[in-house]
Amino acid sequence: MLIEGTHTLQASTAEVWQALTGQESLSKTLPGIEYIEPISTGETKIFGVALSIQQGPFTGRHLGRLAISKERYPLQYHLEIESEEQESFQAACTVQLQAQGQTTIVTYHGTLTSSKVHSLRTQKIVKGAIKYLLQEYFLELTELLYTQSNLQVATDHTTEKVGAAILRQARGNIAILPQSLTERKVLLSLSGWWHMFIAWLSHLIWKDAQQQALWLKRARQISMIGSIIALIWIGTRIPRRP
Repeated sequence: MLIEGTHTLQASTAEVWQALTGQESLSKTLPGIEYIEPISTGETKIFGVALSIQQGPFTGRHLGRLAISKERYPLQYHLEIESEEQESFQAACTVQLQAQGQTTIVTYHGTLTSSKVHSLRTQKIVKGAIKYLLQEYFLELTELLYTQSNLQVATDHTTEKVGAAILRQARGNIAILPQSLTERKVLLSLSGWWHMFIAWLSHLIWKDAQQQALWLKRARQISMIGSIIALIWIGTRIPRRP
């Protein structure tokens, strides 16, 4: 069974590579991941994994191995996932990364073999389950990259001394105090969920990777403008001191 697809991520190739191949990142993004432990760290990196999946014919707990080999950092690598149960499955694909401006296009192409595929109807069910799991994985990956990027920005600014910003208006000035680190983390968490929803929506609307990236950029710009307008509106409702 053929497995192939393309996704656009808002991060550099180095950041995407680490998110795709790093043990810590995989422990946060693989659907139904219970644990992931290194077995071999040579030219071929092998991990022991346990997955608890609640999707179609793959429902259940699966023990197996995940191997990353033939690495050409940060452009290409080979990925294999194999279960160890009696009704086993094995997936093998080549993953390629291509930089495009401030985004990275991830393309994968490979095959899936499974003892669960007995008929054309079963094959369609398995394909649907694989599509759902891949979509879930890339949504988690998008959120992880977005959160990491923004938390880094927040951390970089914690050592800076920032004064209050002043918005001058005819009815009076509005003082905007700098956010605390806790407030920033809360906002970043909320924005991460919003970004994940927008990314999921873009994959439904657009098939072309460039259109997806453009749509995401415009959605963030509109969101930013809306936040500024809301802030100004709230400021005009604050009672003025006599």
